[in-house]
Amino acid sequence: MGAGISGLGLWLPDAVRENDAWPPAFVEAFRDKREQRKRSDFTHIEKRSSGRPHDDLFVRHALPYDDDPFKGARRRHVADPEVPTAVGDARAGALALEDAGIRPDDVDLVLSSAVVQDRLVPSNGPAIQHLLGCTRAAGLGVEGYCASAPAQLDLASGLVDSGRARFVLCVQSHQLNRINDLELPASPIFGDASAAFVVGRLPVRSAAARANATARMSLPSSLAASAARRSQRTASW
Repeated sequence: MGAGISGLGLWLPDAVRENDAWPPAFVEAFRDKREQRKRSDFTHIEKRSSGRPHDDLFVRHALPYDDDPFKGARRRHVADPEVPTAVGDARAGALALEDAGIRPDDVDLVLSSAVVQDRLVPSNGPAIQHLLGCTRAAGLGVEGYCASAPAQLDLASGLVDSGRARFVLCVQSHQLNRINDLELPASPIFGDASAAFVVGRLPVRSAAARANATARMSLPSSLAASAARRSQRTASW
């Protein structure tokens, strides 16, 4: 037996923001003040850089959208800013628990990461724990921003392998649009979502197969596939 991912969950808000939500002045500024705006656009990357690994991938996939003010994006899901981010996080967590076939009181620890959390302190972890009814679990923040998922996976796997925990729920939240300024050059790339996975003890062959499949697909693709299997089901409280 070894630690592995036994369940995946993905929550997307229902509301969708399309490119016509941006005012015409946004596109005009992209055309007329392009060089000036590059200084405040963290997504701007020089077309060629000898110091960038895999430069050909950038040229192939990003360069075709270099003249697009929306950077290739057409639509993005947007969460209600009046609803706490922990609510979407908990819904993703509920789907992950369902996918793993375990109950909330089976969880020993909830690890949370949120780009925009509901309070300065604590993290969203305790709120997720409360909303899901994980009465045996503590809720902790493990923040690595874009690298939060592998950081949480590493910590959760160590706890499971050592016997300190049976099941660890790991939640990653990206609900940025409540603070997204639509006048900023990078604003079109942001959508809202929450993702989650459960780490528990699995047969070594099964754990390795799940880990390899996740690595081949990438976590977002794996979550999307998991969500597709439950396309019409929603978490209830």
